[in-house]
Amino acid sequence: SLSLRLYDSAGVQVPHADGPPDVTPTRAWTAGETRQQIAAIPIRANTPPGSYSLQVIAYRQDDAQALPVGPNASGAWEISKVEITPPNP
Repeated sequence: SLSLRLYDSAGVQVPHADGPPDVTPTRAWTAGETRQQIAAIPIRANTPPGSYSLQVIAYRQDDAQALPVGPNASGAWEISKVEITPPNP
């Protein structure tokens, strides 16, 4: 499974969204194959403005063990910085 997570500047996880990657089971993927997936995280209106880290974590569904992903092959991969601004009045 994949988990898309948003962390604040203190490293506290705010919202997240989990689900299986793609529609093809990962056991059918070939090494080095590239896949794209659309994912979204619901952001609450009361989320404080600021800079956040958007990370993806791949994990085994049966035991929740994180898998090595990203350029450093760690359990989490920061894919973007996100700036949350106050809502318009």
